[in-house]
Amino acid sequence: MRAAARHHDRGYNVAPLIEALKDPKLAGAAVKALSGLTLVYDGFDRVVALSKKSAAAKKVLESWAGAEWFTKRPGMPQTIKVKIFKVEGEIK
Repeated sequence: MRAAARHHDRGYNVAPLIEALKDPKLAGAAVKALSGLTLVYDGFDRVVALSKKSAAAKKVLESWAGAEWFTKRPGMPQTIKVKIFKVEGEIK
């Protein structure tokens, strides 16, 4: 049963991180880790249910809603330097 739950979460780290939201000593680190994950599948429903009584779980939902996993990434540089090589013949 545990293996099936892990499969649906798409990662061995999702279920323990959700459990860590319940532990005041681990909740901050769990929020940070879960906020950066997007493939949690069934874990999403567990975070929603937990958010009704857990401020940490609510922070995760707010982070997901604000797409912080994307918006906190560095922006694209103004200039990207590339080299282009012209090669004669067939390339595989």
